[in-house]
Amino acid sequence: PWPDPVNGGDLLTGLMELFSTYLGLPKDGDLILALWTLHAHAISAFVHSPRLNIWSAEKGSGKSTVLDMLAHVCPRSLRLDNVSTASMFRLVHEYGPTMLIDEHDTFLMDNEELRGALNSGHRRGGVFPRCEGDAHKVKLFKVFAATALAGLGDLPGTLVDRSIRIEMQKAIKGEVNTR
Repeated sequence: PWPDPVNGGDLLTGLMELFSTYLGLPKDGDLILALWTLHAHAISAFVHSPRLNIWSAEKGSGKSTVLDMLAHVCPRSLRLDNVSTASMFRLVHEYGPTMLIDEHDTFLMDNEELRGALNSGHRRGGVFPRCEGDAHKVKLFKVFAATALAGLGDLPGTLVDRSIRIEMQKAIKGEVNTR
């Protein structure tokens, strides 16, 4: 909680300016990132959390930089370059982070179990049941979390259906602030 009242319009404008200053974004990309950031802060008020799909057909287009910036403005941000299914659902269940997952193209396509957890985690109430301990007691792990995924090429179809997409392209020299 902030001690003083916050003007929502000013906050949204400030976030948009932050993103547009340091990132070469497509039309409305700054607005999408600002609104998704606010969504991450207010996730407890939502039933669904759309995945943020930051993708490009080519390297060097700023995908990782988008995640780096989101890490500074999203609550409990957890920046990952790879994640296993077991660690993902345990992290979400225990800490409720904003998941910022990079390089999805290197590990996600062939991992149906992880895709299932990410698919299930787009809605409140999504759980992953797992047996734990010597007694094999079933535990339900919560998987609902604000999640951004960045990588080359498209996400698998079921994740695309649950995503807001931002297509990144290499910035033109002088287009973004590099300081």
